[in-house]
Amino acid sequence: MITDVPGASAAFLGGIITYSDASKTKFLAIPKRTLTKQSAVSEVVARQMAEAARVNFGSDFAISTTGVAGPGKAYGQKAGTVWIAIASRRETIAIALELKGTRSEIRHATIESAIASFERILSV
Repeated sequence: MITDVPGASAAFLGGIITYSDASKTKFLAIPKRTLTKQSAVSEVVARQMAEAARVNFGSDFAISTTGVAGPGKAYGQKAGTVWIAIASRRETIAIALELKGTRSEIRHATIESAIASFERILSV
């Protein structure tokens, strides 16, 4: 959705999709112990993902999302449980969401919430 906007390439450096725990460890250096102890769907993992992406890209900001889109539970969490984190050079904020809907609706609402949250940060 970010790159749907014409001219996005002037500001958007890239993205990393780390769907599995193994990819979170390999590409974002999320410790296996953290994933085991906290689970991939947690505030701490969302924060670490955003912080690692920001450092890896050398960007001013990075956004991460992690959650359960469903239809069933994962990581002991119900469908619709989502964490968003936005990292800047100064701080990282995390936002918890409890969404409802189909898998597709939850995924879409997650993206919309992440972008809206980032827009609010930029307007402050």
